[in-house]
Amino acid sequence: MSRRTNAQATSRKNGGQHAWQRKMLTKLVRDEKAIFRSRDTHAFLQGMDLFDSKPELLLLLTDSRNCGEARLRECLSMITGPESADSIMAPILSNLMSSDTLRPLHKARRKMAVVMIYNVPGLIQFLAEDWAKCINLSSNETVCIICQFLIEASLSLVEARCSQDVGTIAKSMKKSTQIDTKLSHKLCAILQLVDTPDLKMSPKPKTSANTAVCWGADLEPPGGRHDNDHPNYRDISLVPTKDELAYTGRSWLPLASGENRCVQDLDQCLLDKNFRLLREDAVGAMRENITDPRPSKVWKNARIIGASCKDVRNPRGTAPLHFLVQVDPYEGKSMNWQRQRAFPPDGLVAFYDDVGKQHIMATIYVRMLDQPGEWLLHSGGPIIGVVFHHDNDVRTAISDISANKDINERFQEIFNVTKENRDIEEITQLKSSFKTYSLIEVSDSFFSYRPVLESLQTMVSVPLSQEIVHIERHHDRPLYLPRTVKLPSDFNSVEVDLDDWSNQSVMQSTTLDESQSRALGMALTSRVALIQGPPGTGKTFIGSLIAQIIRDNSDESILCVCYTNHALDQFLEHMLKRGEKRLVRIGGRTKSEALKKYELKALSKKERSLSVSDADKRMRSVVAQMHQCKDEITELLQTLQLPLEWEHARDVLENSNLAVNFEIIHHDGFAVVGRNNTKIDEDYLFSSWKRGEECPEWLQESLEVEETDNLWLLLPAQRLERINEWKQLQSEEMNEMIQTARQRYEDLSAEKVDIGLEIDSYILEKARIIGATTTGAAKYRDLLSLKSASVVIVEEAGEVLEPHVLTSLTENKENSEETKHLILIGDHLQLRPKLESYSLTKVSGNGFDFDISLFERLIHSGFDSAMLGVQHRMKPCIADLIRRQTYPSLQDHPSVASYPDVRGVPDNLLFIDHANFENGADDLATTKSNPFEAQLCVEIVRYLLLQGYAHSQVTILTPYVGQILTIVKEMRRSMNDVNTFVSELDQAELLRDDADIEDIELHAEKMGNKQIRCSSVDNYQGEECDIIVISLVRSNKYGGIGFLKEEQRVNVLLSRAKHGMFIVGNAATLRSSSKGNHVWKPLLDMFQSQGRIVKSFPTVCQLHPMDGTTYCRTVQEFRTHRPNGGCNRPCSARLECGHACPLMCHPTDQGHLITH
Repeated sequence: MSRRTNAQATSRKNGGQHAWQRKMLTKLVRDEKAIFRSRDTHAFLQGMDLFDSKPELLLLLTDSRNCGEARLRECLSMITGPESADSIMAPILSNLMSSDTLRPLHKARRKMAVVMIYNVPGLIQFLAEDWAKCINLSSNETVCIICQFLIEASLSLVEARCSQDVGTIAKSMKKSTQIDTKLSHKLCAILQLVDTPDLKMSPKPKTSANTAVCWGADLEPPGGRHDNDHPNYRDISLVPTKDELAYTGRSWLPLASGENRCVQDLDQCLLDKNFRLLREDAVGAMRENITDPRPSKVWKNARIIGASCKDVRNPRGTAPLHFLVQVDPYEGKSMNWQRQRAFPPDGLVAFYDDVGKQHIMATIYVRMLDQPGEWLLHSGGPIIGVVFHHDNDVRTAISDISANKDINERFQEIFNVTKENRDIEEITQLKSSFKTYSLIEVSDSFFSYRPVLESLQTMVSVPLSQEIVHIERHHDRPLYLPRTVKLPSDFNSVEVDLDDWSNQSVMQSTTLDESQSRALGMALTSRVALIQGPPGTGKTFIGSLIAQIIRDNSDESILCVCYTNHALDQFLEHMLKRGEKRLVRIGGRTKSEALKKYELKALSKKERSLSVSDADKRMRSVVAQMHQCKDEITELLQTLQLPLEWEHARDVLENSNLAVNFEIIHHDGFAVVGRNNTKIDEDYLFSSWKRGEECPEWLQESLEVEETDNLWLLLPAQRLERINEWKQLQSEEMNEMIQTARQRYEDLSAEKVDIGLEIDSYILEKARIIGATTTGAAKYRDLLSLKSASVVIVEEAGEVLEPHVLTSLTENKENSEETKHLILIGDHLQLRPKLESYSLTKVSGNGFDFDISLFERLIHSGFDSAMLGVQHRMKPCIADLIRRQTYPSLQDHPSVASYPDVRGVPDNLLFIDHANFENGADDLATTKSNPFEAQLCVEIVRYLLLQGYAHSQVTILTPYVGQILTIVKEMRRSMNDVNTFVSELDQAELLRDDADIEDIELHAEKMGNKQIRCSSVDNYQGEECDIIVISLVRSNKYGGIGFLKEEQRVNVLLSRAKHGMFIVGNAATLRSSSKGNHVWKPLLDMFQSQGRIVKSFPTVCQLHPMDGTTYCRTVQEFRTHRPNGGCNRPCSARLECGHACPLMCHPTDQGHLITH
C-alpha cells in the first residue's frame, strides 16, 4: 500500500473518530437519560475541541431544552487535583470563551455558560484552596483563561464579587509572574482589591474659600446602612429597594476633593464616584417625591388584578411578565388628563399599604388601551402594566391576584352596565374588599439614568486614564494620524506638519483666524483636547472641520456625542454638507428631514446583508422559545386562579401518602361506576370529597387495610382547611415554576436584544461618522464597543455630566480597542449640567460638585486648552455685555458690524425698568411669574411683528418655566392669530409643576408657522435668534433673584440675540441682591452710562421717523399710539378699487395687497 493510501486511510479513521466524538457529545447533551461516566470525560472534551463552530457549541450547551448544564457539572466534577485545571477546566473555558463567542449575538449565551460553570458546587473553593499548586502545574494559557473566566463571572454575579475564595485567587494572581499583570489588575479592580497608595491624587479643583462641606456620615465608609448599601458600587441595585428609600440617615457619597474616598485605585475611585453621585441624583429626587408627593402623582386603591406576557401594541410580539394594576380615577383638581403624561412608560412607581409603609417598587411597562388619554378613561379606573424587579415582589403580586380574583370579576361586571344602573353601594363595598395600595409615581426620568449607570457598573478601567484620571498630558500626539495631514479643499488643501504646528502658517494659507488655528492644532496634536468656545464663536464649525480632517487623513471612525438632539442634528448636518455619506445616527428623535434616512433603525430595515442570516435565524428561534415560555407562564398563572382539582392535588397528596384516599382499584378489567352508570375515577372521588359527601363503601374497605389517614372522616370545615393547605403548597410549587420560567424568559429577552445589536453592528461597521446623544451612547455601549470608534468628539462638553462622557469611551477588551482620541468642545462659563438634586451642585456648597463637567474639571486642574476668540453672532453692542462680564478678550468678526438695526426701535439694546412685583410670597418657590412683564413682552413682540419681522425672527426668553405659561396665556388672550411654541423640554418642566399645557399644545397645532418661540434659558443654550425679548421675572423688596445670581445662566441669557435684545426687569431688585449684585451691578452700570435703561419701550415710525420717539408701557398705549406698528397718521394711500386705505400708518403691506 502506498504512503498516500496510508495517509488517506489514517485521515478517514481520524475523521470517523472525530465524528464519533462530536456525536457522543451531542447525545450526552441532548439525552437526559444518558449516563455520564468518568471515562467519558476525555471524549466529551475532545468533542468540544472538534466542534468547528464554537458559537454552535455554546448554543448546544446553554439551551435550556438540553442537559448542557448538568453535563458541564458532571465533567468538572471529575477534577481530582491541581493538574486537572490544565486537563479539564482550561479546555472547557477555552472552547466556550473563545474569541468567536465575543460578538453580541453570543453575549447572553456566553454569560449563561460562565454562570453555569461558576455555580458548579465546590469548583471555586477547590481553586482557592489549591491555587498555589495550580499555578505551578498549569500553563500560562490556563492561568489566563481562568482569570478571564473570573473577570466575567465577577462582572455578572454579586456572589462572585463578594466571594472570599475569588478574592483569594485574585490576590494570588496579582503576585504571580505567570499572568499578564493587566489581566490580574482588572480582576482585582472589579473586586476592589487594588491598593495603590503610592499613586498621587489628582490636583484638587479650585474651590471658593467659603465652600462648606457636609461631613457627618460622609466619613463613614459605604456598607451596612441598609440592604442596598455596599462597599463595591457594582453590587448596588439600580432600582432602589424599599429598605433604602425608608432609610432616614445620610448616605455615603464621595466628595469632589477625594478626602473621604474609600477606594485607593484612582481609576476605580473615579468610576465609583460617578456611579454613586449619578444614582443619588436619581434616587434623591425619588425620596422627595415619596416624602412630599404632588397630588397628581398619588393614585388611590391600586389593586393587582392580573398578569400577562402579551404585547398589547403588537399581538405577535413578546413582552416581559407584567402585572396589571387598576387605580381609582383621579379626584384632585380639575385637569385635562387626556393631555397629561401620567404613568409614562419606564417610569418608577411605589406601592404603599394602608399604614403608609412602602411595599413594592416597580417599573411601568405599558398603559392599557394606550390611545391618547383613552386609557385614563377606562371604566373603573386606569389600568397599567408594571414589572417587578425582585422574586419576593412577584410572589406577593401573584398572591394579590388570587385574593382579588372573584372581587375583580364582579367589579368589572358592574362597570360593564350603563352608568345609571350601577350599584354605587356595591361598588364601595367591593373596593373595600380588594387588597389595595396607594400608588405614587416616584420618577418619570429613571430610564435616562439607567443606561449610564449600567455602563458604569460594567466598566473596569478608564480609557485615556493618564489625562482623565491623573491629569497628565501624554507626550505623544494621536499616533493614528500621519505626521503630515491635508486640510479640506475649501481650505486650499494645505498640508500641515503635526510635529511642527505653526499657527501663523495655517492662518496665512487658510481663512482660519488665530484662535481657530490654535484650536485645530490642539485637537490634532493632543490625545485629550479641550476647546473652549464662547457664545457665537463657531464650536460646531470647528468640530465638524476637525472631524473632516481626521476622516480624510485616517481610516478611523468617529463618534460624535452631544447632550441634546438639536446639537447632534446640527453637527451631523455639517458633516453631510462636508460630503460625508457613511453616516449613522443612533436614536430616533431627529427633527432633520435630511438625517432621517441615516437613522440606525431606518438603515437596519433598508439594508440586510447576507451575513445577517445567522442572526435572523437565531432571532426566530429565540422568539419562538419566548412564545413557548410565555404560554407556560400564562398556563401556570391561570391554574393558580382555579379551584384545586385532582390533576394538581395528586402530586401534593402523593408526597404525603394521602393519595390512596382517592385511588380506584380495578378488578379483572372492570370499571367502577356510580349512579346512572357514571364512571368513577380519582377526579370524581376528589370532587365528591370536596362537596362533603361520604366515602363509598367499596373504598372504605380498602382504606381500612391501608395505613394512612382517612380523609373521608373529616368534617366539611376540616376538609376546607385541608384544601387550603394543599392549595398553599400548590401555590408555592407553582410560584417556583413561574420564577424559573420568568428567569428563562428574561434570559431569552436579553438574548433577543443582543441579537438585535448584532444585526445593527453590520450597519455600523460601514460607518465613518456615528452620532449619538449621551444617553444613546450609553444605551448602545456594547454596540459601539464593537465598532471601536477611535475618536470621540463631545459637543456641548461643558453641559455634559462626567459619567456620560466616560461611558461614551471604549475600553481595551478582547473585542474592542481603547479610545485613542478624545476632543471636548464646550464652554464651562455657560450652563453647567442639569441635576435633579440641588444638594449635589457646586453652588449648594456641600462639596460634591457633581455638576462640574469633565471639561470644567480638567480646565480647573490646569489642563491645557484652546479658546475660540472671534464671535460671529451678536452685534458689537450686545457682545459688549459678555465681554465686560466674562470674556474680556473676545473679538467681533467684521460681519457683525453690518448687521441691520432693529426696525421701529431707536436702539438695538434696551433695559426696560419697572417696579411691578412678581407673583409668589417668598423666594422659596421653585418657579415664579410676573404678569406685568408677560403683558409687556407680548406687546413688544406684537409691535415687532408689525414692523415686518417673521415669527421665527423673534424669541421670548425667561429664567422660569412658570413665566412661560403666563406668557402663553397672555399671547392667546391678546393675539388671536399668533401663538407660542414651547419646546418638549420646557413642556416636561411645566408638567412637573402640574401645569395644564393644553393651551400650548392644542392651540399651537392650529397656528402653523405663526408661532413665537417662548423658552426657558436652560433649554435655549446653543440656539440663537435675530431678536430676543427677555423677561427677568424677579421683582421684590428683599432682593431675591434666584437663578439670576448664577453667572453661567446670565451669560447664556445675554448672548442669544443677533440683531437686537430687549430686557424687561426690575433694576432695583437686581442691584439690591446680596448674592447677585456682583453679576448685575456692572451690567446695569453699563446700561446706565449708555442711556439704555428706560421706563417704557421706545418706538419710532419707520415711515415718519422725523416725528420722534413715542414711549409705550401698557397695552392701551401700544394699541393707541402704534395700532398697526406705525404712527397715528391715516395711511390715505389709494387702493386698486379707488378707495383710500382706511388704516392708520402701517409699515408692512405697503403694496396694500392684504388691505385690498
